[in-house]
Amino acid sequence: MQHCRRILDVGCGTGEFIKLSPQKIVGLDTNRQTLSICRRQGLKVKSGSATKIPYPPANFDGLHCSHVIEHLSPLQVYKFLQESARVLKPRGILVISSPVLWSGFYDNLTHLKPYPPRAITRYLVETAPDTTYPAIKSKFAFVALHWRYRYFTKTGYTLVLKKC
Repeated sequence: MQHCRRILDVGCGTGEFIKLSPQKIVGLDTNRQTLSICRRQGLKVKSGSATKIPYPPANFDGLHCSHVIEHLSPLQVYKFLQESARVLKPRGILVISSPVLWSGFYDNLTHLKPYPPRAITRYLVETAPDTTYPAIKSKFAFVALHWRYRYFTKTGYTLVLKKC
């Protein structure tokens, strides 16, 4: 995301990702308390949902979303993917990090469901053969997939896609 001039951090929490480059990263979160923490640190943040991003189309070169989708229902994740496609510029970079199902996944009561990388690429890279959620019109190209491990067990991933 180094070449990106404007990046949105969806589910920014207390702003740890924003602090990496506060001149070009803006945050979005629904939690008023964490937004207040970000604002006290001088970070640019906005209150808003991953399923209805309050920015115009093609507004960002990059979108970062870490440890958010596992807290969403399948319909909410689908809407997030639609919104990500909408607010990213052509050739924009989408980075999603999430845990997968492992023995500690449900130790967090807010984790609803794990979404493996293919659950995302089905709708953004491939043509999803699904009548419930049709393929998203904007297409993406696969860039990279990095797995996170703990004691030889896959516990999460970071998926990088590029909007065509």
